[in-house]
Amino acid sequence: MDYNNSYQERNSTSNNIAEDKCEEYYKDKGDLIRFGFNEKKSNIPTSLFFKIPSHLRNIPDYVLIKSNEIVRLVEVKGFKGLIKIKIEDLLSYDYWANIPETKLILFFYDCEDQKEIIIDYFRLKQIIVFGDCKINKYWDNSKAYFEIKKQQLI
Repeated sequence: MDYNNSYQERNSTSNNIAEDKCEEYYKDKGDLIRFGFNEKKSNIPTSLFFKIPSHLRNIPDYVLIKSNEIVRLVEVKGFKGLIKIKIEDLLSYDYWANIPETKLILFFYDCEDQKEIIIDYFRLKQIIVFGDCKINKYWDNSKAYFEIKKQQLI
């Protein structure tokens, strides 16, 4: 499955490799607790899911709790080639990133190189603003997104 498939097709398989890799990565690094919706295992029909307000629909995937450290909200994204972040998702991430006593991080999993890239949300926003990221639109829903080269995050 890849970006050429529709939302329904992309979510028809039973696992999300990026989330599996995130869970594997954090296995011994703290308590990683499922927080947001799991589109692969959800019993919410797609037609109803998109009626949920975006701030709630875009709840980060996990909460990471480490002793003596700030609580981290973890948003997980898999990618091949370019990283794509919807502009409307950034508005939701702004909300979650500004909750006191938490920090929003993004766990990107490169499905081609089979490597993770972990970045603070505010650093990602700097890259988007100052990194000459192109704006494009998805073919299936016309939603605008930023194209980010993985080299920009490393």
